[in-house]
Amino acid sequence: MTGLLDGAVVAVTGAASGIGRATVLTAAREGAAALIVSDRDAGGLASLIAELAEAGTSARAVVGEITDPELPGQIVAAATD
Repeated sequence: MTGLLDGAVVAVTGAASGIGRATVLTAAREGAAALIVSDRDAGGLASLIAELAEAGTSARAVVGEITDPELPGQIVAAATD
């Protein structure tokens, strides 16, 4: 860990699997203070949130489809709460 993201708030869409999930886990290892994760797969997000919690990283999930025009605002709201 280099601490590249120490204290940062990071938002990742498509976070439940694949590259999105790998991005979230890397951000956590690099010191992100909080993660906002989004995907349409609620179960995958729940699994990811649990994994992050076990590692001591704070995360919030926003379930939705990125093509929904309301979703970006929900992600920003989760990041600023």
